Amino acid sequence: MATLCRNCGGPLVFKPELNKLFCGKCGSTCRAEEIDNSEKDYLEDIEAVPMKEVYGYEDPDFVDRNIYICENCGGEVVVTDTEASTYCIYCGNPTVVFSRVTKQRRPEFIMPFSTTEDEILNLVRNRIQRGFFIPPSLKKVKIEKIRGIYIPYNIVNCRHHDAVILRGTVKSGNRKRTEYFQRAGSCEFKNIPLDASVKLNDESSSRLEPYFLENLKVFNEDYLSGFYSDIPDVTKLDIKRAASKRCNEMFLEETQKSIAAQDVQVVANIPHTVVADDPVYAMLPAWFVTFEYKKKPHTVLVNGDTGKVVCALPWSEPLFFVLTTLLALVIAAGAAFILYFLFATMFSSHNSSRNDGKLLGLFIAGGITAFSLGWKKYKNVMAKMKLTQSARTMNFVKRRQG
Repeated sequence: MATLCRNCGGPLVFKPELNKLFCGKCGSTCRAEEIDNSEKDYLEDIEAVPMKEVYGYEDPDFVDRNIYICENCGGEVVVTDTEASTYCIYCGNPTVVFSRVTKQRRPEFIMPFSTTEDEILNLVRNRIQRGFFIPPSLKKVKIEKIRGIYIPYNIVNCRHHDAVILRGTVKSGNRKRTEYFQRAGSCEFKNIPLDASVKLNDESSSRLEPYFLENLKVFNEDYLSGFYSDIPDVTKLDIKRAASKRCNEMFLEETQKSIAAQDVQVVANIPHTVVADDPVYAMLPAWFVTFEYKKKPHTVLVNGDTGKVVCALPWSEPLFFVLTTLLALVIAAGAAFILYFLFATMFSSHNSSRNDGKLLGLFIAGGITAFSLGWKKYKNVMAKMKLTQSARTMNFVKRRQG
């Protein structure tokens, strides 16, 4: 099914920059709400043919794929059991497999794309160009594809309770001691968005947040035209597990902030989450920008509403560690001399060897502190890099036609 222009019969696609449906043939526009859905011819009455029956063989790369015939050119439109909208690879005609959103539970809301493909490409290119540790060869890399995909989400409300034991380091003068703390409480979490696609990494999709839910609109399938989209493939148990995990993470994060100590860690906790039975089903927009660098796939995710870029780009690790070491030495030397002269009156002038020993100790302590901060930054970047290079995310994108 493609929504056709009333003036010339050309296919309409949703243009974020116009916030309207646009006809590429005659240039006319209209709002999605102005389309009379009762006049459309949907694919819901057209039976899809399993790929095995078409080609006569099974391939693990094409599990659960079906064949529809493009109503515009007669080409084969290949979709999985979770895809709700795609393109015909032969004529580019946008296709909404309406049976995917009618036979399943129909979405209640949709957040239309408000950022354009050109805007997203500029954002990603700027991120690559301005990175200090980015290798020059990466700055010339060719972006292979950009795809706008509506991701299915369940928006849930939860009540969460937890009792937590924590451990932290408390300073008293020049001494440090380990203390234990207890916290317990209940709270409610409202409107938590949970990615409802098993094929997409939950950690990657959660980094796209925040989505501003006030931008949601009542679902209209015409917003799907010109984009890819999926339907949910998670179970109620999956929703409960995901909600419990998110609530637990947020509760513990706030609990740790309430402790007046350093290096606070959770020793044990007993979380319990009750998820409301009526999650709101919505489709939220995301751009997936893919490229290959040094024979490794990379996928940059961008929030389709806010333009937030989620990625960790390949970088020069030797340059990072050289500069981190030099910076650590500079910070250590500066801190040691400042502290030394600040408290010089506390040291006896006739005991220079003891003063030198204290100066060396301050220098070493400052260097260790500075380098540990650099190491923490390195681990954080590498964790994000793992998501950027995720084969699971790349496969989620590459299986789309086009």
